[in-house]
Amino acid sequence: ECDTLKIVKYYQTLNTIWISLGKEPLLDSSFYVILKEALVQADSSQKDEIYILQGNVLLAEGKMVEAFQAYLNAVEMSDTFGNKVNMGIAYNNLGLLFRKLADYQQAEAYMQKARMAREDGGDVRGLTVSTVLLGEMLFHRGRYMEGLSYYDEALCLAEEQENYVQVGATRYCSITVPRGTLRD
Repeated sequence: ECDTLKIVKYYQTLNTIWISLGKEPLLDSSFYVILKEALVQADSSQKDEIYILQGNVLLAEGKMVEAFQAYLNAVEMSDTFGNKVNMGIAYNNLGLLFRKLADYQQAEAYMQKARMAREDGGDVRGLTVSTVLLGEMLFHRGRYMEGLSYYDEALCLAEEQENYVQVGATRYCSITVPRGTLRD
């Protein structure tokens, strides 16, 4: 991993935390200079990760079109190098982007692609995350039984991994059903 990529990860993490605190993005033009440098310095097999980080920052800043393009670049690079894990992450993030845009059909399509990529890549932890996110979106769109079936699948995946943090989170998601929304 090149040093510039480590700096990009640091900036992205810091910015994500800052935005989650309700603050304006910290990034200035120097971040984008570093990002471009990372794309030049990194070997080709790492560029998908840089595009994912770029997309995350742009998404957090509300720059949807630019984030979309960064994630598509990540998918293309991941496909070129057969990196199904990063492909799954990029597809998942595209799903989250379209969910923010209230285009739930596209969001669902990308989340399904994320699940397939993660399953193909043997990324069980990532598959669990994608499955929970898909279930959550479907559930909150009123497709309760479908959403719950994905929660149940995620719970089984998490238990198989003995990942008790994910087990707990999935159980919490699946039991927060609004009263009167489901029949027996």
